[in-house]
Amino acid sequence: MTHQELPEQARHPARWWAALVAVLLAALLPAGPASAEAERCYIPEGVMKRICIPVTTPARPAAVRGYGWVWADLAASPLDTWYTPSPAYQFNSVAGPNNLVTHMGTGTYAVLLKELNAGGGVAHVTAYGWDAKTRCKLISTQTWPEGQILIVRCYDLAGALKDSQFTASYTSLTSTYYPFAYISPAGQHNSTGGVNTVTSVGPPGSYEVTLPGINVSNGTEQVTAQGQDANWCKVAGSWLAGPDHKIGVQCYSPAGVPANTTFTVTYVAKGNIVGAWYDLESLYAWFDLRGPGVSTTWRFANGRPTGLAWGVIPGVPATLTAPMPPLDNGDVQVTAFGAGPVSCSVAFWNNTGIRVQCVDPAGTPVSATSTNTAFLGALVPG
Repeated sequence: MTHQELPEQARHPARWWAALVAVLLAALLPAGPASAEAERCYIPEGVMKRICIPVTTPARPAAVRGYGWVWADLAASPLDTWYTPSPAYQFNSVAGPNNLVTHMGTGTYAVLLKELNAGGGVAHVTAYGWDAKTRCKLISTQTWPEGQILIVRCYDLAGALKDSQFTASYTSLTSTYYPFAYISPAGQHNSTGGVNTVTSVGPPGSYEVTLPGINVSNGTEQVTAQGQDANWCKVAGSWLAGPDHKIGVQCYSPAGVPANTTFTVTYVAKGNIVGAWYDLESLYAWFDLRGPGVSTTWRFANGRPTGLAWGVIPGVPATLTAPMPPLDNGDVQVTAFGAGPVSCSVAFWNNTGIRVQCVDPAGTPVSATSTNTAFLGALVPG
């Protein structure tokens, strides 16, 4: 009988199994922050998939607060490959226009805001694209030594994952320059020092946000749903209650059925939604889709707020003409406002203005008889 050498796993079964386990663990578990390899890897909360960051991305030893935004302009970029979004439409108060985006899977993205590693803060996301009929939301926000990671998912109106462009903003600033407040799963801030609260009221998906001491009403709200499902949220209303500002938030399933949902919310008056000093120019507006009326419009530049009139081109979609063209940089966030399950997205913006599209759950554009309105917040760096 001819002798045949037994395979490795038969001659040394214990050693073979140990090696196999080591290989599997190396593939699944995050690597340590210090490595001689070309990248550092983590498994972010909310997605069972590893993300690897090039070691050329700084890992700051101390916590750094700041703000940033991106326009993720490549909806279907190669999977698991970081790209630098359009430099004109991204910003980072610490690292400059060096944020990164990666496409993790259908409709799923990670945004790395480099070096903003203080934690806490608030993020917002808006779907972008002409007639895209898409909603985008946050899965989670996480703080790594390399910066702040936003995990974003986008869905079609039926709730199926869909590749999409989007805009995203984030801040961990705790400014007191003007009325400025936010609350999110990661943290909260109130420029008056009060403690913000969220209370579930009435039917499912209905909430009341209380911002103590923010006794002004000429500002703007932004709301973004957060979590693993395809639910989404909007502003149902806002009002003053004694010394406090109240925001009604309503959340829905993709079909437009009220549904309990986690969300982030920001309020600002005569300032910008990232809480930066006045040298960051900012515009915001509340506009009524039933007609050409526009109110609560402001511009800020170099510490001198000046009220300027927006123009409106009626129709579907509605078009806000910019009071300070050209809008050739910066970021835009949009949140629907009013009663009923209507969601809004940014169709596009250019030197003539910002186009906003709002649809019902079936994808039908909001008509001139709609009772819904929309908030628009725009950031333009000075």
